Amino acid sequence: ANDLDLNFNSIINVATIIGKDNKWRIDEDGNLIQKIATEKGDKEIYGLQSSGKQEIVISGTSTLENGTKKVILAELDQAIIDTTVPLKIFFNMSGETKGVYIAERSYDSFVLKENDNGQSNAEFDWTVMAKILSPATNAGQADSAPATADAGVVEDIVVDISVGNSQDTTSTIETSTTTPLVTTVEPDASTTTVDVVDSSSDSSSSTLVTP
Repeated sequence: ANDLDLNFNSIINVATIIGKDNKWRIDEDGNLIQKIATEKGDKEIYGLQSSGKQEIVISGTSTLENGTKKVILAELDQAIIDTTVPLKIFFNMSGETKGVYIAERSYDSFVLKENDNGQSNAEFDWTVMAKILSPATNAGQADSAPATADAGVVEDIVVDISVGNSQDTTSTIETSTTTPLVTTVEPDASTTTVDVVDSSSDSSSSTLVTP
């Protein structure tokens, strides 16, 4: 057998511990980090203790725009979420409104609206809890992912970051996924033109909640 029996002794002065196939690790600060492979890439999430089931916690800050706001989760977060289970959404307004409610929700986004057709532009903090796909489901999706990206998909994500009680920065991130365009001229010419556009972004923090 290749098992190591320490006979109730300790391992000391260890920087990190890495699991099989690098699926999880404990870093030098003692954080348990799990890596989940998806068709969008590898997603690292931090582990916490909870009761019951594996969930991911995602949080951010945004602002109502004339009384409404749609918040869309990052694609990498969407890739590990169980699409059959609606999001659990919590929010806290930082400005005066007529009252705000969750008008729409799905596995990848939610919409806040103000009562009485209010037109406020108040800032709010939000937290989302979502059920994580089983490892087997994630592996199946990654194996069956198409080799080429969808053409013409453009998504704008607005991220508002606040420090203390003041607004610090506001960032607008545009993610564009475009299938490469290849144009070849006649055989007697020697020019081939290839235009490729590729960019990526991530806009929210996430935490894993495990039993």
